[in-house]
Amino acid sequence: HKNAVRKGENTSSLFQHLKATGHEINFEGTKLISNTEHFNKRIIREAIEIEKHPHNMNKRDDTSRLPDIWKLALINKRVPAMETNTRPKTTATTNLPHQT
Repeated sequence: HKNAVRKGENTSSLFQHLKATGHEINFEGTKLISNTEHFNKRIIREAIEIEKHPHNMNKRDDTSRLPDIWKLALINKRVPAMETNTRPKTTATTNLPHQT
């Protein structure tokens, strides 16, 4: 995600959000919630986290990699949205490692 923002990649939901809102991301203040070196596992894990956190800046089509049955199973695992006035402006929802 950091590379996508630095490079200004329009395919990145995070970059698109920053560009549209003028927000900044404090990457040093983010927390790694999962780490795997296997690319496909990492992509699936990120899709799971996006599905669990429906009120985030990621595009919903990022979860198209998940089978519908998984999405049904994750409905009860969803994390409620934070109040707008309590949400830190500079925190990304997920910060999974980027394949280089």
